[in-house]
Amino acid sequence: MNGSPGTPKRRRSDEVSSPSDIPPLNLKEEPVLIPLLEDLSEWLTGNLSVEITPENFIDLFENGVLLCQLASVLHDKAIEHKNRTSHCLPLPSNRVKKWYENPKTGSFFCRDNVCKFINWCKQFGVSDICLFESNDMVEHRNVRALRNVLVCLLDVGKIGVRHGIEPSELVRMDLEIEREMELERKKPTVITQSTTPVVPDTPRRRKSRIPRKNSSMGSSLAT
Repeated sequence: MNGSPGTPKRRRSDEVSSPSDIPPLNLKEEPVLIPLLEDLSEWLTGNLSVEITPENFIDLFENGVLLCQLASVLHDKAIEHKNRTSHCLPLPSNRVKKWYENPKTGSFFCRDNVCKFINWCKQFGVSDICLFESNDMVEHRNVRALRNVLVCLLDVGKIGVRHGIEPSELVRMDLEIEREMELERKKPTVITQSTTPVVPDTPRRRKSRIPRKNSSMGSSLAT
C-alpha cells in the first residue's frame, strides 16, 4: 500500500547519503580548530604531494584513500630512518599496502579504508584517547567528529618525530615547550645558606601578673 500524498519518503538504512545531504561544517562553533586545520593541511600537503587546504580537507579525506596513502608514506619514511640510524623503535607490523581506490562516498569501502588507517595508527603508537572512529571521517556530520580526526593526525605527527619524520609547525612548537618544561624539572634545587646569624633561643620568662608600665593595660590602670 502506497503512502498518502505528501508523506516524506523514508530513507532506507542501507542507503548512502550523498555529499549534498550533509550540511557544511561551521568551524565558528570551535574556532580553535581553524589554525589546527591549517597547520595539518600544510603538513599533509608536504607528505602526500597533494594540495590540501582547510576548504578541501574533508572532501579529500572522507573516502579514506589519502589516509591509507599517508600511512604508507610515513611507514616508508620511518623504515628509511631506522635503516639509516639503526634505532630500535618498533614499527607497525601490518603496513597498509592495499586499499579501495575509488570507493563511493559513504560506502562500506570508505569505512574499510579508514579502519585500515586507524589500525595502523594503533600499531604506530597513537593512544586510544587520540583515535577516532570511522564514522567521524566518513560521515563528518559535526565539528566534534572533525576535531577527533585532527587530534589523531597531530598525535601521528608527534610520534613520527621519533622516526625521523618532519613534524608540522604546531607539533614542533609543542615539542619545544615539552622539552623546556622537562629541563626545568631536571634543574637541581639550589639552597643558599643564610648569612643571618642564628640567635640561640633564650629561656622563656615566667609571665608576671602585674602589667608593665608601658603596656596599654598599665596606662589604663594609671588613669
